[in-house]
Amino acid sequence: MQPTWSKLIRLLLTAEGKNEKYLTTDYVKILQGNELARPNSNHCLLEMFPLPCPQTNEKSWKYNEYTDIDYLETRKCYEDYIAVKRIEAIRSKIKKHKPKAVIFYSTDKNKLEYWKRIVESSKDVFNIKDIEGQDTYYHNSNDIHYIVVPHPVRHGITNKYFEAVGEFIK
Repeated sequence: MQPTWSKLIRLLLTAEGKNEKYLTTDYVKILQGNELARPNSNHCLLEMFPLPCPQTNEKSWKYNEYTDIDYLETRKCYEDYIAVKRIEAIRSKIKKHKPKAVIFYSTDKNKLEYWKRIVESSKDVFNIKDIEGQDTYYHNSNDIHYIVVPHPVRHGITNKYFEAVGEFIK
């Protein structure tokens, strides 16, 4: 079971009103393998920075070893270049599909700035709510709930936390 997806699946199931019998490891695995982010599902997954990299530091950035593309020289160059395009693409998808909720995962200060730009506000748009001892950021705009949660694999983040966020959304 992929740890990031399994916690997001628990959030989704709880937000949809599914009870404990659906929150089992076996059921979550089935959803992960057969339904998560499929073309006809009621949800999608979008990556802010789609190039895979095992860590977020410059040391782990290896793309500059394989290409001469300017914006792949460093992780910072890549993020600076791609952020503008991805923010606009994600905003466009939100406007088109009008989801009930948008979940951003990472409460890192830099990522919060990206999430604010997607919500289309330069001011401090997020309210903070303590859920299971974790700061959880949220904003409502045009009948869309924007929720910012810690990264699912961050130390100390539990299944119970993601289920509580699902309850908050529900």
